[in-house]
Amino acid sequence: MEDWMKESLLGLILIIIGGFLIYHWLGETILVIKGLIGLIILILGVLILWIGYEDIKLNKELKEVQKEFSEENKQEQKQDNQNKQ
Repeated sequence: MEDWMKESLLGLILIIIGGFLIYHWLGETILVIKGLIGLIILILGVLILWIGYEDIKLNKELKEVQKEFSEENKQEQKQDNQNKQ
């Protein structure tokens, strides 16, 4: 028997068993799903907050680098102007 046939057969068997178990324990399954919804929302909130914090830090660093770059450009322009004179 080829590998893909074994994997397909195993997947089909697991789907059937899983469906039967969900049907058999439907009340408990719904209870678990309800509990997971709150947990997933909590985790998403933490991730979004973390991403926002990292974005603020990145913007602050970017402004510092832009400020340094503009100061270097001003110094180079002054030196060019002095060299031309």
